[in-house]
Amino acid sequence: LEARFDSHTAGVSSVEFSVDGSRFVSGSYDQTVILWDVEIQSIIQQFEGHTDWIRAVGFGRDDRQIVSAGDDSIAILWDIERYDIVAQLDNTTLYALAVSPDGQQAVSEDEGNLVLIDLSSGQVTSVLGQVDTTVFDLAWSPDGNFIVSGDNEGNVIIWELDDTIRQRELESHSSVVRVAIHPDSSRIASVSD
Repeated sequence: LEARFDSHTAGVSSVEFSVDGSRFVSGSYDQTVILWDVEIQSIIQQFEGHTDWIRAVGFGRDDRQIVSAGDDSIAILWDIERYDIVAQLDNTTLYALAVSPDGQQAVSEDEGNLVLIDLSSGQVTSVLGQVDTTVFDLAWSPDGNFIVSGDNEGNVIIWELDDTIRQRELESHSSVVRVAIHPDSSRIASVSD
């Protein structure tokens, strides 16, 4: 254990590092999002705006924005430099999200569809396809070419972005908790509870 970061008043539900590794963001059951400085091991900013626990967090646009999705059916795009809300999506159930490598878009499930969201406007720009069950986790490949989803029925699905068709569906778990993609985009890891 290199460092301990304490500030949330309840368990942490999601965490992600910035591209350069100097910061990370955490979302919690205490309804807050915290931006941390890794080197000095302290809080840069705490963001409040959700009314229920945070399901997912991620960095957007050149690590200058944070996106958070809460169990309150709200997704918020935060400006890190101004510490305020850039955009907000209401009445949406986002269980998971992943941000594109260039930080321009996010992918999430919304009302039974896997959708792309423009992070500058907070608007859904396209629907990748229908999902048959709740998506618990998403990962965007570092090369930007595909997205991996893990759902509550144990399916790991690879989504090609050039044709938006399910390329491969892997059934290997009873329920998928997390998915990850190797930095060279050649391997996928998935875990279940």
